[in-house]
Amino acid sequence: MRVRVAVFIIEIVVLSTGVRVSPAAEVYNLNPIADSTVSSANPDSNYGLGGALAISAAGLSRGEFQTVMKFDTSAARAVFDSVFGTGNWSVSGIVLRLNAANPNNPLFNAQSAGQFSIHWMQDDSWMEGDGGPSAPGVNGVTFNSLPGHLVNGSELLGSFAFGGATSGPFQFSFLPTVGLNADLLSGNQASLWLNAADSGVSFCSIRTIFPMRPIIHN
Repeated sequence: MRVRVAVFIIEIVVLSTGVRVSPAAEVYNLNPIADSTVSSANPDSNYGLGGALAISAAGLSRGEFQTVMKFDTSAARAVFDSVFGTGNWSVSGIVLRLNAANPNNPLFNAQSAGQFSIHWMQDDSWMEGDGGPSAPGVNGVTFNSLPGHLVNGSELLGSFAFGGATSGPFQFSFLPTVGLNADLLSGNQASLWLNAADSGVSFCSIRTIFPMRPIIHN
């Protein structure tokens, strides 16, 4: 079984009776329950068991890549409810940390600088699948099937710059949208969709980290 390439880290900022507690006071890590990259050059192929997540702009030599990730936030909600009391916290901020990696498979584009976007997806029904770069699958999400999972709606969490590095960690901060916030407060599954926001970016990541910060309510 492969190691997941994403981790969902939840950090707490507590605001109670005017006293602020350090964000390090409460940190919760979640591994994704599913993640996958889809390729326009191979639109009916699934790469859910691949070892990397890729984002590439349309028009690059090896085609466009988009990525989806799914997290089960129920355990985090249970911890926060236990620590702070049910209904006494809300989310104030999220950070996505990505570790850049030089792609070592001809399936992927070379790393290149540009802009990419992160979205919350309303539809969590997509399946990771069982394909990989050396043995693409037919089960699970593909480039052609992904739009069908977006028709129910998505919310832009932010657009971010990537410098084209082939290694190293990167951090991207944003506020939760209405939909993502509702998922986190309810302990639901939460899906993210990452795609290019310009004509030149290509970003391959071997590991991601995703923190969320709630506030305590009196």
